[in-house]
Amino acid sequence: MATGVSTRRVRRGIIAATALALAGGGLTAATPAQAAAGNEATARLAPAGTAAIDTALNRNGRLSAFARGTDNAIWVKTQNSAGSGSWTGWTSLGGVVTGAPRVAVDADNRIQLFARGTDKAIWTKRQTDPNSAAWSAWKSLGGVLDSDPSVIADQDARLTVFGEGTDGAVWKTRQQDNAGDGWTGWTSLGGVITSETQLVRDRAERINLFARGTDNALWTRRQSKANSDDWTAWKSLGGTISSDAEPVLDAENRIQVFAKGGEALWTIRQTGPNSDSWDSWTSLGGVITSNPAAIIVEDGQLHVFARGADNALWSRTQKSRGSTGWNDWYSLGGVLTSEIEAGRERDWRVSVFGRGTDNGLWAKSQSTPDSAFGNWYSLGGGII
Repeated sequence: MATGVSTRRVRRGIIAATALALAGGGLTAATPAQAAAGNEATARLAPAGTAAIDTALNRNGRLSAFARGTDNAIWVKTQNSAGSGSWTGWTSLGGVVTGAPRVAVDADNRIQLFARGTDKAIWTKRQTDPNSAAWSAWKSLGGVLDSDPSVIADQDARLTVFGEGTDGAVWKTRQQDNAGDGWTGWTSLGGVITSETQLVRDRAERINLFARGTDNALWTRRQSKANSDDWTAWKSLGGTISSDAEPVLDAENRIQVFAKGGEALWTIRQTGPNSDSWDSWTSLGGVITSNPAAIIVEDGQLHVFARGADNALWSRTQKSRGSTGWNDWYSLGGVLTSEIEAGRERDWRVSVFGRGTDNGLWAKSQSTPDSAFGNWYSLGGGII
């Protein structure tokens, strides 16, 4: 086995779950730090780690943002209407979690939430109906994980959850059917990883998994076919990366992965759809201080975002769909203290989210698809 990822067998990472305490309160409104015109969060800061932010679209097109509050519960805030700059207040979904929430949409168009509890198990809850403000009770999926979960839907819309076990390997559990509450036991995909697991489906609808190995190279595995429980062997894509990977399917149906290497942003992509061969790593330059966040927009171009050395949000865009050429870095301003979340509206407009110096959630959105971004605006709260 190659040096970056090994496959040592360990006991199945399942424990009897203890009760997850449900707590209320803790995500309180805060006055934004605004020191300049244009609603920019401009107070000085010392970077303070990763904010737990994730977003998902409801069936009616309203975007919901999820974050961990200062009480370690999960909190949610939702647009009042699709594409609106007006949002509901923060609502607690309870729980006591130890990391970032991760969300996905199930086969019935309900948002389902996952987070790691104080017992290191993965816990989940979901909307009772599509678009609903009512949620089920927390349920333990078991497991013993040292990382936040990552989640993706199979081609048949069954959700699969991945994470790093206490042995450093990747472990997974999946829905037994795409509409039920039943989940399989945890099974190991082996390896020894040093980052969060990141996921994307390829043109053949197979889940592809990416993580950093102990050699700091990028490693990948994928399903042997769509919906399969069989996986290919680990494969090294080389490189020396210092962040989580960010995979995205481009307009030509090739997977392109972004990661920080040294201080710069680097990228690598498949030579063709579903290919086992990859181009060489290419530097996109810059000086970044966060994981990259990438998204495809309506015209097929990829946009990538990262926090810069000045703690502002910076972006680069492809010159055209599928291109190897990129426009210059440009600043979107702000002063951020967290990783970046990029979410897409139903009409293809992009919104980006990060934590400000006031520990509130801040957002910046396009006014129309493929247009320039507006000013930063505060969604309040106190997130960690």
